[in-house]
Amino acid sequence: HHHHHHHPDHHHRRNHRFLLFSSVGGQSWDVISKFWLRSPSLLTFDVVLVVYPSPSDPIHAKIKALASKFPPGVCRVIARKGFKWANFRWWIGKGGGGEVEQQQQHQRHQQQEDDDDDRGATKEHHDDEESHIRELIHRYDAIWVPDDDMRMTTVEINKMFEVVQGRPKILIASPSFTPGSEGVWRYHDTQ
Repeated sequence: HHHHHHHPDHHHRRNHRFLLFSSVGGQSWDVISKFWLRSPSLLTFDVVLVVYPSPSDPIHAKIKALASKFPPGVCRVIARKGFKWANFRWWIGKGGGGEVEQQQQHQRHQQQEDDDDDRGATKEHHDDEESHIRELIHRYDAIWVPDDDMRMTTVEINKMFEVVQGRPKILIASPSFTPGSEGVWRYHDTQ
């Protein structure tokens, strides 16, 4: 197999302690490529991107190609409809690991019933979810679930994770917008 000569630090990288998780579509391409994943060799976090447009959308191929530049397991891409938090919960329920991508091949993009499986949730399912959550907590010190209008570069995201990690009293944190920030929120701000 060939080594990435341009990223000498890559092979002793495993075990990133941080995770960026988001649901993304075509309009997210700029923020993913020019901001979040702008500096691949500087990444200190893992990435899981749930791509929600229909499988025929070219965004899937673009994001997959970008993800393939990273060492295995660093940038994972999953095709699934739905919003961020619903997808995050589904991903945790499925164990938040590589096996999710394998299952994907079989059930390409059908919308799983388990979007609202709370009603039929068995105790076993609940225990499963709890052990998956424990696993994730063991694996990551912090998980960030941003919307795709969070224009923060790789370096800025690294810094945010560092700040949170360096202050154990911070249990939950969120970047804030400034009046100059772009994004959907501007609309609400003026109402």
